[in-house]
Amino acid sequence: MKWKNKGKEYDEYVNRIWKKDRMYIYGIGGNAEETTRILAHFRNELPWDIILVDKDIKKQNHLIQGFRIISPKIFLDEFSKNDYVVICPFNNPRKEITELCISNGISLDDIVYGEEFIWKKFPVIYTYKTGKVFFYSVNMLPSSICNLNCRDCLNFTPYIKNHKKYTLEELKNDVDLFFGAVDEVYRFQITGGEPLLYPHLQELLEYIDSIYRNKILELEMVTNGTILPSPEFCEFLSKKNIKVYLDDYRMSLPNSTERYNQVLQMFEQHNVRFINNHVDKWFQMYNGTDYHRTDEQNAQRFDDCGEPFTTLREGKIGLCNYAQYADYAGICKADDKELFDLKNYQDTKNRELIEFKSGYSEKGYTNFCNYCNGWYCDGSKNKSNLIEVKPAIQAERNL
Repeated sequence: MKWKNKGKEYDEYVNRIWKKDRMYIYGIGGNAEETTRILAHFRNELPWDIILVDKDIKKQNHLIQGFRIISPKIFLDEFSKNDYVVICPFNNPRKEITELCISNGISLDDIVYGEEFIWKKFPVIYTYKTGKVFFYSVNMLPSSICNLNCRDCLNFTPYIKNHKKYTLEELKNDVDLFFGAVDEVYRFQITGGEPLLYPHLQELLEYIDSIYRNKILELEMVTNGTILPSPEFCEFLSKKNIKVYLDDYRMSLPNSTERYNQVLQMFEQHNVRFINNHVDKWFQMYNGTDYHRTDEQNAQRFDDCGEPFTTLREGKIGLCNYAQYADYAGICKADDKELFDLKNYQDTKNRELIEFKSGYSEKGYTNFCNYCNGWYCDGSKNKSNLIEVKPAIQAERNL
């Protein structure tokens, strides 16, 4: 989206939603867990009566995060024009709930899907009304070095000719700059490359945890499941309650099965909190094609994309983290109009910052949009170029 009224783009929307009486979270599935956790965390600063809705009779009249659960019938009976509904399930249940709401007279203006709400809309509402900046997520890469060379890696590893390994002091400085601008973040994730190859990983995590943990709801890291962490490091992860996303690539890398099982057992033995991150398919975001799209086409694709992730690198955050990865890999250069420099940040720019995080910029798209096949989530609109591929297919070094 291209800025037209910087710092005021969401004035009308935020004022309308802030005046609502009740916020209904429909469906205890999809992204409802994250949605309710975020709303519970900020409940004392929010004006709404927050109520959950689910058709499962066993769940009704119980509490989740202190919020009561009601039936769809009660929801439809009591919903008024002064209320708002966040629909959390995906796929067919989402369509059914949407149709149910519309058929009962609920306006589309009073309906939002869960991922859009927690990724973009709620951070904007909260920042506009409290003056404090809240991000759903940010990630940082200590190093681009990885022991795998996945052809369709979303960090575009096979295209990187000169890998970068940041010093611990450089990374600490980036973290300091980030939290000098952002008051709280739901997910702060260390990614890569392969983080376990970075020699100062524990020191970096210790620094973030010791100074900024009160500003982070989930401190996370990822690993590809092919490197066995030490027992001491696993004890550290457990003690600090750091969540690990354990990628499962055994489908494409059968020789990694034994090592993956060792990592799994190590995490379980030391009570590391982890997510078994198995997927059946990836999407090939880049295949070397220059689509020669017009500025208008790129802007429309960016608006339709819905990609929510942001990378913190060298004192700046990007409009799209994959555009930053493409820049580093040498695929296409990211210009200053798609980056937000945190070095000279002032609190008066808090609305500008959250608008940028939600997708606004001077240009309205990234240079990488011209090469991108699209990013997938259930709410994405630009799926026409998506190419499904098997995860973790290994490529020659380098492409």
